[in-house]
Amino acid sequence: MHRGVHTVSVGEGNMVQACPVGDIDIESPAKDSRPHSVHVYSPLNRTENLLSASLTLPFHVRYLSPVAHGGYVTVELGAPSLLLHCQRDFQCVQEKRVRAPCGPCSQDKCLWVNLSYKTNSPSISLHVPVGNTSHHGLVLIVTLLVTCGGCVYILSAMAEAWPHTSSVRGQEKRIKQSPSPSQH
Repeated sequence: MHRGVHTVSVGEGNMVQACPVGDIDIESPAKDSRPHSVHVYSPLNRTENLLSASLTLPFHVRYLSPVAHGGYVTVELGAPSLLLHCQRDFQCVQEKRVRAPCGPCSQDKCLWVNLSYKTNSPSISLHVPVGNTSHHGLVLIVTLLVTCGGCVYILSAMAEAWPHTSSVRGQEKRIKQSPSPSQH
């Protein structure tokens, strides 16, 4: 399971903090996983009456089930919500108020305003490579051969070391059993 605050540098001095909502098993395949959310906290840049932020975030794409003839599948990411923290000098619009964590992975909830925004990328779609089901037999055979080869190698290394370790143990045993020179 994965949980915790992650700080990521996104350019010259811009730091972004991200926190997943709830526990996430990042290694489970897409077919066995539920969608999840991540809260991302970033400072805003102010230019006259315009607030802006430029974010580049690394993320992990789940393993997708293989398809006939392999290739790529398109994965669509939902549009993010943009929240602005309500502070004393900011008028919070009553209808757009939401409660969310006050900071990265904080249990405390604060008031935020859900803002509408413009973006250069209205939808985010990814082209993710997927396995080829027609290669199933080949992958299975190669995997079994490599696994068996690794087992044979490990067993042969153990067998090669075995006579040496047993002779050392025998010598230790003889040394312990032999009388010391002062007893003669």
